[in-house]
Amino acid sequence: MALALRTLGAEAVIGIAQTGHLTSDQAAMMLREHRRLPPGGSHMRAVLFRERLDSLDLVTGSLQSQTGLAPGGKFRGIPGASIDINDVMRRINQSYDAMEEAVSHPEIPKRLEICAELLDADEQWRAQLGPRRTWGAIKLALSSGTAKRKWANDMIVGTLGSAIPLRIASMEAQVEMRDELARLALALAAHCADHGGYPLALAELAPHYLPTITKDLFNGNELRYESDGGSYKLWSVGRNLTDDGGNERTDVVVQVEW
Repeated sequence: MALALRTLGAEAVIGIAQTGHLTSDQAAMMLREHRRLPPGGSHMRAVLFRERLDSLDLVTGSLQSQTGLAPGGKFRGIPGASIDINDVMRRINQSYDAMEEAVSHPEIPKRLEICAELLDADEQWRAQLGPRRTWGAIKLALSSGTAKRKWANDMIVGTLGSAIPLRIASMEAQVEMRDELARLALALAAHCADHGGYPLALAELAPHYLPTITKDLFNGNELRYESDGGSYKLWSVGRNLTDDGGNERTDVVVQVEW
């Protein structure tokens, strides 16, 4: 919900800036007010905190009456199989610790890199886990207690573990970038009102309209900008970290009559 509201806010600002009807004073006023807004901040820690508590609560409480666990941690359907609750809780906590560290990294490119590595590792582990849910259950009926416990632990961790926050992290970065482009769109509108056209380079906006020109949050490089004075296209490489020439399907784009 928070990301959706931030997106709507940025789109509203961009839409007003794109009309071409703002006076210089109106654009400058909106830009000042936009700069005064507090940072959106990361909502990921709250998401992770809630999901961590939900997972641990399932292990310690409600899971015992649902999804295959009998009282005492026995795994229904596999004679002698039980879970080591301490091991399961430790592994769940380690997983969420790693995700929290990833989504909290201050630099978006590094944040996305770490999240991608964790997602890849999670997908590989789940790919190995999948076949064990069926054939593994049959084989384990004749296995040792230690093997049964490891199998049961893996099944519980695999069921409760979630990589969804890692995917949301890239969406949040996209919203942050959109918000920065909204700020630039207002500065471009103010410049157009003052000079009768858009600048040929973003550098012309500083320091009169903006103290500095923001970098592309996804790779730390200059934002892409093209203008003929009467129109412009401004874009970030977006979540795929590839410059697709201002393709709105993959890049983060703001444009006027391009």
